[in-house]
Amino acid sequence: MNTLSKIMESIDIVSFIQQHVELKRRGKNYVGLCPFHSENNPSFTVNPEAQLFYCFGCGRGGNIFNFVMEYYGCSFSEAVNMLKEQTGIGEEKADELSQFLEKIQCLFEKTLIRTGQALDYLRQRGITEEDARRYRIGFAPKDLFEILERRGLLDLAKRAGITKSIEGRITFAFFDSQSNPVGFAARSIDDSKPKYINVSNSPLFRKEHFLFGLNFLREKKDVYVVEGYFDTITCLKSDIPAVATGGTYLSIPQINQLKRFNRIIVAFDGDKAGVRAALRALKTSIRANVPLLAVFLPKNEDPDSFIRKKGKDAFLNLEQKDLFKFFIEKLMSFPPHIAIKKLSSFKSFLKKTKNEYSLILLKQLKTLNTSLHVNCQDHREISVEKQILHALFSNKDYLKRALDEGLLETFDSELKETAYIFLEKNTLPSDSIYAPVLARAMIKPAPEAAALRAIKYLKTKKLNFSLFAEKQKGGGHGVQHLQNKNRSKIKACDSC
Repeated sequence: MNTLSKIMESIDIVSFIQQHVELKRRGKNYVGLCPFHSENNPSFTVNPEAQLFYCFGCGRGGNIFNFVMEYYGCSFSEAVNMLKEQTGIGEEKADELSQFLEKIQCLFEKTLIRTGQALDYLRQRGITEEDARRYRIGFAPKDLFEILERRGLLDLAKRAGITKSIEGRITFAFFDSQSNPVGFAARSIDDSKPKYINVSNSPLFRKEHFLFGLNFLREKKDVYVVEGYFDTITCLKSDIPAVATGGTYLSIPQINQLKRFNRIIVAFDGDKAGVRAALRALKTSIRANVPLLAVFLPKNEDPDSFIRKKGKDAFLNLEQKDLFKFFIEKLMSFPPHIAIKKLSSFKSFLKKTKNEYSLILLKQLKTLNTSLHVNCQDHREISVEKQILHALFSNKDYLKRALDEGLLETFDSELKETAYIFLEKNTLPSDSIYAPVLARAMIKPAPEAAALRAIKYLKTKKLNFSLFAEKQKGGGHGVQHLQNKNRSKIKACDSC
């Protein structure tokens, strides 16, 4: 039995949550006022049999680790460590893994100084040997796994999430709040694909719970959030406080770690992908109850290239936009019927979130002098994916059928992997984004009719997807073909 399983067996979720939330028994469950949003009627539910919690008001849910991360705004590894301290479980193993990671980090740093090709690459990126030492950049030896095997360390490397694909790459370390290395990212020096790889999740590391560069920051009024490791290092070298998400979307645990700064400014690309990322970050910031600002870089520029070309002052002088106001600006650029639909969905999201920031934004929406003037109904809107997964989690036979018939192929790979893990282990990884859906299904299962409807929907979607793919194979001009076909029909009618 691994450490996480031991912790979950040692701590009763009801007893633990009762230290923070007043719970009352209701049937087989316990209910109370949700600690994550404001409410007058209890919608926060804990199921002692499944050892899961779920809030029917804000949608947060999961197991004991999810609760600790949400309640304390900490990373997964910090939640594990907090619970390990209470139970005294796994302390020796955690210390052993931490010591191994520090040794590996030192090996990477020493190897970099002896590898001319890697140093040359860094110099081309404007990073000196002194910079490399300061920011603890390393290089994974090309024979790393031979070294580990000779030293009998392969098992520890596996537990740390380190794979052979890291060999021959520049390394960037993620550090915890005590400046101990917990995980790595690595980049090729010859632009071979993939350019970047990350170590797998481990007991000490979940990528979405850490920010690269945070350990190098002292107290500053503002902090910039960028995407890449070189972006961060170039900012830090220019005395611009910055951290990197490392290619992931900005998450609530990451935002929570930045609350000590006066302002959080996220740097986005100026293209459509940057706009989409900005709007996604807005919702995350609302859930985290923390307003964000944003700067948008010129097309084909990132903070690293922009600062090296234009300098520190040009970067600091980029217009800073409030993310919510940016959303409203974008909304007003859509056709009215689309803007109305998006605003309705956004209002519904704000009403479900129910924290201080969301209530402020709701008031601002009421006073906005826009041309829309839409009165939106308060309806609970759950994404199609989550509705389907909730129905299938509630009935394993239908879930297995969906997988056997390939009905989840049109959804993202994480959803499919989640379904397989649930069928095999009857649980989900603690860091799964679908943990709240599982908790909801276990506490309030969907009726069998919902699972049947989900299967029918998935079959229709798969059929439509197949037809579209066939049409694309036939020339990739399906829409144009239909337009031409309709035009010919009109001409034929005109000639009659």
